[in-house]
Amino acid sequence: MFKSTTWLTLSLLCLSVFSKAQTPWELREDKEGIQIYTRELPNKKYLEFKATTEIEASMHSLIALLKSVDQMSDWMKNFEQNKLLASKDFWHQVSYHEVYIPILQNRDVVLELKVSRDASNGEVRIDMLGLPSYLPYQKKKTRIQEMKGYWVCVPLDEQRIRIEYGMYVDPGSSIPSWLYNMRIKKDPFTTLKNIQAIVKESAFKDAYYTELVEQDNR
Repeated sequence: MFKSTTWLTLSLLCLSVFSKAQTPWELREDKEGIQIYTRELPNKKYLEFKATTEIEASMHSLIALLKSVDQMSDWMKNFEQNKLLASKDFWHQVSYHEVYIPILQNRDVVLELKVSRDASNGEVRIDMLGLPSYLPYQKKKTRIQEMKGYWVCVPLDEQRIRIEYGMYVDPGSSIPSWLYNMRIKKDPFTTLKNIQAIVKESAFKDAYYTELVEQDNR
């Protein structure tokens, strides 16, 4: 009887924790073909976001843009300094970025990108992870300790892609959570609008990666 009661209690506790982890997404913005959602995470004071839209571009062009460290300031809001640190191959890279923060100290982040592709449907996923200890800390900059996100790029046809962009960032305690959470729907919207325009430029329009087609020929 004791074992049964203990097992039931543990099961209910696990179910409660799981339920809290599955906070539903809340639609915060829906305009110009872009949807922004946010949700709370357990024991976190900053919101997580995801944003979705469609763009007119080839998969090669889009991936070229998302991997373009040097030109990231053109489409990622407030990114001031960008530098490629390491790249094993097409599927992996590590980069350094400085993010402008008005009034307060700028943030910096070392970001690891891992690219994967589903050969069955052509879907490309890019996972992003902050690596705070990868480089020595910089003077007068606050290193972002927690950053995790992703891009999911689903081809609808040869020149149309469905994008889902998600991210959780802890920018540091000196930035009030109410201020960060208030702005969270604005920056992803700007990023996706920039991507829609910039991906059509010649620097990306003519991009081609054999890695995105080799799997199909195996």
